[in-house]
Order: sequence, then C-alpha cells, then structure tokens
Amino acid sequence: MSHESAYGRVTNPERFATLHGAVHELVADLRQRFDVLVEPVEPEGEHPDLKPSWAVRVAPRNDGASVTFTLTDLPGLYVRFGPRHTETFPSCGCDACNERPDEVANNLREKVLSVAAGRFSEPDGGYDFVFKHGRQSGRQAGRHFRRRSPTRHYEPWPPLG
Repeated sequence: MSHESAYGRVTNPERFATLHGAVHELVADLRQRFDVLVEPVEPEGEHPDLKPSWAVRVAPRNDGASVTFTLTDLPGLYVRFGPRHTETFPSCGCDACNERPDEVANNLREKVLSVAAGRFSEPDGGYDFVFKHGRQSGRQAGRHFRRRSPTRHYEPWPPLG
C-alpha cells in the first residue's frame, strides 16, 4: 500500500521523457499508414501544473476524428481525441500511482489506433473507445452539457494508397 505522502509527489518525472519520443514515432507511423494531414497547432492544456511546449494535430482526410498531441513539461502529454475528449499521459505521474512509461505509451497507442480504426465515438458528454479486447467508456471530467446531443460516431481513417 502506498504511503499517503507519495500522492502528489513526483520524484522522477524524467522516466516519462520516452513519451515524447513515442509521440513522434506514432505520428510518423500514422503518416505512413493513413491519408492524414499532420500540422503544427497551438499547444493546449487544461491542467494548471503542466506547461505545454509543442503540439501537432493528425487529422484524417475524411470525417474521422482527429487526434491532437501536446507535449508538456512533466514530461508528459495532453491529448485531444476528436473535438471534445481529452486525456493526460501519464494520467497522474505521482509516486503513489507509479505508472510505467511503457504501459502509458502502449495505452496511448491503443487509443490512437482505435480512433484511426473508427472505433471511437463521443456520446453526449462522454467518450467510448473500442479495443480488440474490450472497451473504455466514460464521461469527460469537468464537462457539463445542458442538452442532449446525438452520439457522434467517427469514420475509420482512410489508408494510404
């Protein structure tokens, strides 16, 4: 069991530096496999303790959901899937959570490939990823929608060639 003081303490943030390299590799892979537009965009982020430094949007040339990657100073990532759903990688980074960088990178890759395969949707105020071996659904934290909107299902990204 983790000691209470380990929550909120990050003694080795450098362990997540590999995530920045993983994003660059993932973007290069997506560019080689899919008909996408890759463009630098203004860095974004909603977390007050994370300073964004660089961002790129990967947008399919159809009605598929785009993915925007923002590198942060943790080092970590702030990622927007489609127009509404956002996540940070690692999700916390504190010593108590003890997230492993390789698992964080695999989680990111699985989610991005789910988007590219058209297995991502945004129900009213929420998100839904469908993976080969399961799914992850939920509501976007801190988001409150007053009126119901239809679930937005996204197309698979068009392959190159």
